[in-house]
Amino acid sequence: MKTFNKITFMAAVFSAVALITNAQGVYVNLGLGYNLNAAKQVIGVNQTDNTIAGTSSMEIKTGSYGKGFGFGLGLGYMFNENIGAEASFSMLFGSKYKTTYSDDQGVTGNGEVKGKIMRITPALKVTGGEKMKPYAKFGLVIGVGAKGDLTYTETGVGYTYKDTRKYSGGTSIGWMGAFGVDFELSDMIGIFLELNSINQTWAPEKNEWSRNVTSGISTQSESGTQTYVDKLSGAQSQSAIFGVNNQELKDYNPFSSFGIHVGAKLSFGGSK
Repeated sequence: MKTFNKITFMAAVFSAVALITNAQGVYVNLGLGYNLNAAKQVIGVNQTDNTIAGTSSMEIKTGSYGKGFGFGLGLGYMFNENIGAEASFSMLFGSKYKTTYSDDQGVTGNGEVKGKIMRITPALKVTGGEKMKPYAKFGLVIGVGAKGDLTYTETGVGYTYKDTRKYSGGTSIGWMGAFGVDFELSDMIGIFLELNSINQTWAPEKNEWSRNVTSGISTQSESGTQTYVDKLSGAQSQSAIFGVNNQELKDYNPFSSFGIHVGAKLSFGGSK
């Protein structure tokens, strides 16, 4: 099913390009960029437990899974010289966040979490100028195919513990605002520089988890699937507390960002 969805998506993109290559006012953008944190939330905790020396400490780690590299393809149409519409398709590969744990019993732990998401962004574009055209864009952000990965490895005296979680499912709706400049090198070819801001959160629908404990030459393993819902009630909520029915309430994760993007622009039928 995943392979079919990817093929369908790529076929739709190439079909759209093929259909519009002879249209007036149509353009295609291809770009890449880097995104910084925005609307940060708590990602994890660095913790040191030293009860003997009395130097225990905890420190929160904040951030957004929207931080990281991304690339995208945009299809646009200018209704006139100043107003147009654009739909972009982009893929964000989020940066890794690491956390640590240690105590005075010789236990050390290392955690790592990251996320990625595909974004579909329909937007309105307002521009002006001649060879150098400043513009503004405003629109929705629809997140699909999001994934999150978390691993935690702990080592103590005579044992190693590893916890792995893979989050997936669910869509998200946010908004986007951007300011940039199109530099027209010819009637057909140009480059662009853009600053954009995205406000977005994501709640996964499931978590496929596994845990392994190795002690000496023996390894014990367990795995399962956790699902996330909007409401738990009665016996269902009690079961969830004790992990019986593998359900928990949804938790929204930050994917907001502020980024800079550059790329090439190809205009069909001449630039407007």
